Amino acid sequence: MADYAITAVERRVVYSGSAGTGPYSFSFPVLTSTDIKVYKDTTLLTETTDYTVTVSAGDGTGSVTLVVAASSENTITIVGARSIQRSSDFVTAGDLLASSLNTELDSLTIFTQQVSEESDRAIKAPVTDPTSIDMTLPVKADRKGTYLAFNSTSGDPEAGATTAAVNTLVDITDEINTVAGIGDEVTTVAGLAAAITTVNGISVNISTVAGIAANVTTVASDAADISTVAGKSAEIGRLGTAGAAASLTTLGTADAVSDMNTLEAIAANITALAGIAANVTTVAAISSDVTAVAADAADIGTVAGIASNVTTVAGVSGNVTTVAGIASDVTTVAGVSGNVTTVASNIAGVNSFAERYRVEASDPASSLDQGDLVFNTGSSLLKYYNGSAWVAVSAPDVTLADATALSIALG
Repeated sequence: MADYAITAVERRVVYSGSAGTGPYSFSFPVLTSTDIKVYKDTTLLTETTDYTVTVSAGDGTGSVTLVVAASSENTITIVGARSIQRSSDFVTAGDLLASSLNTELDSLTIFTQQVSEESDRAIKAPVTDPTSIDMTLPVKADRKGTYLAFNSTSGDPEAGATTAAVNTLVDITDEINTVAGIGDEVTTVAGLAAAITTVNGISVNISTVAGIAANVTTVASDAADISTVAGKSAEIGRLGTAGAAASLTTLGTADAVSDMNTLEAIAANITALAGIAANVTTVAAISSDVTAVAADAADIGTVAGIASNVTTVAGVSGNVTTVAGIASDVTTVAGVSGNVTTVASNIAGVNSFAERYRVEASDPASSLDQGDLVFNTGSSLLKYYNGSAWVAVSAPDVTLADATALSIALG
């Protein structure tokens, strides 16, 4: 028999944070160690296996010691849980013992405190609510899969929104918050209900466009170019043919794109070439000659530096051709260029000498002066003119008197 008072205390205590294995004390009186339940977080523990209980014989309070230590993340809950039952029975003319009466009265008090503790955790209407209020829950069939709601008029409990609907709302909480932040814009949209209805009729198309949103953004930035292209619908129609499509496919390759990028960098040059297309066509017909000329680029550069001389030579091209026919003679003359220069500086004397001393096939009949000499090739004779006739010179002795004079002895 317990010989202590059942004090007025709450029959539940909750510990948050680590206290290791304990002990975790409770201040409500119990009659036996089985009069409590212990939870670790939401898990109901088992006495002896998971914890031990110590009860004070003086006032019925006690403590719990865990087998496995709790951590700082755990919550330990100790709650009164005496089994609601009557273990004694008083019979007519039987003994009515004080110990039995105390046990039964203590149990009744404990039961009442347990019910009070549980009811304190239950939903209940305030004491000031109308007496007509009915806090009975809806029947099972009506409340399954729903959240608890309260009638907007009576305040009585009723089945609310389905859990599926609420879960959907939870999933779009961020979107709802975003919409709440643009309330003015939503109001504006509400004024466009008719237009929205129209859009709803093309929702499939809108979904398709949404899937290419990045492309749409790109196209939007090219609006001016697109307007320009729109003015070329006829040309675009021609591009839509099978042949053009195949060509475009070819142009779409990485190599073609690279080449087009290269062409883009020389667009100005291409435009310039377009202005001389006829000349380009002419050059194309002599491409082999152009290639040959390209091999002589250095020589051509040299010639370009003497362009005025080339022009002069072009004016005497006939003479150049003649000289080309006597190239070997020219080479010979080049070897005696010093003598030629000497002769050129004495050209008057040379001409006079040549007139007086020359080789002829026959005796000249004109331009005769006394003393003129001629070597007659017909008779292999040296003759001189005496003023009236040619006179043969027998065995002439021809000597070079000095570097500038020819002496002829006439025998």
